[in-house]
Amino acid sequence: MPPPSWDQPQTALSATPNIWVITGPSGAGKSRVGKYLCAKLGFIFIEGDDFLTEEEKANSGVVDDNRHAEILVAIIHEAIRQARHGTADVVVACSALRVADRNTWRNAAAGANRSPITTHGFQPSYSLSFEDFALPNHHGDFHAVDNQGPYLQGSQDPYPHTITNDGFAYHTTAPSTLDNTTLALRPIHLQFVYLAISEKLSRKTVKNRQETTDHHVSVTAVPDQFRNLQPPEKWERDCFRQKSLEAPKLTVAVEKHVVMVGGGLKRCKCMFCP
Repeated sequence: MPPPSWDQPQTALSATPNIWVITGPSGAGKSRVGKYLCAKLGFIFIEGDDFLTEEEKANSGVVDDNRHAEILVAIIHEAIRQARHGTADVVVACSALRVADRNTWRNAAAGANRSPITTHGFQPSYSLSFEDFALPNHHGDFHAVDNQGPYLQGSQDPYPHTITNDGFAYHTTAPSTLDNTTLALRPIHLQFVYLAISEKLSRKTVKNRQETTDHHVSVTAVPDQFRNLQPPEKWERDCFRQKSLEAPKLTVAVEKHVVMVGGGLKRCKCMFCP
């Protein structure tokens, strides 16, 4: 089977329960890549920033550890809920700067799959239990907060099919199917794409972005992110490291990786595959 031609429009990959977590510091291009994959490949896109309150956004998204864990668990719950339906891959823009953040994702996926992972250095996380990710609204409000359109507070489906933004559409799925506590027929394959960027470039990008789009993250928040940053370690085989590139090249580079792995042309390195 010949590889895809990258200068031609791509069709969506066959429906598989893959979750692609796009990680990296502010300004690395997480949201841009996520929206691109949604528009180009028909993925379901979840924006992590939409789980912040207006007050938290006014503080550049800086929160304490307890709130950080709460937001992360909410994002993971929604990603797994969408992945269970199996109609398309799910792509999430979520910093996940620390090993513990990524382990929380892994533990949640393992719980949803009921598959143990035997990998050294894996334990620290904010994970709760399988039920926290299997039961709908177990913690009350697991959806994005009020006024963070296009999400709808309290809705069983926070991705209305009638709303589009920047040329991409949020998919809608039947809540009765998504909120079923039964396991997926196939395991969820969880994979990270780490967008590597220098602190200097992050500062520059964040400053330019705030000046042009009034984005909530200010340049003052960047140093703390890099102090907390723990790039993927060697044992984190499920992390694909993508070096910083200009916007068009970055999105295409990530697309190539995703299509190769999702299409079976490249071996899946998630923690649930041999």
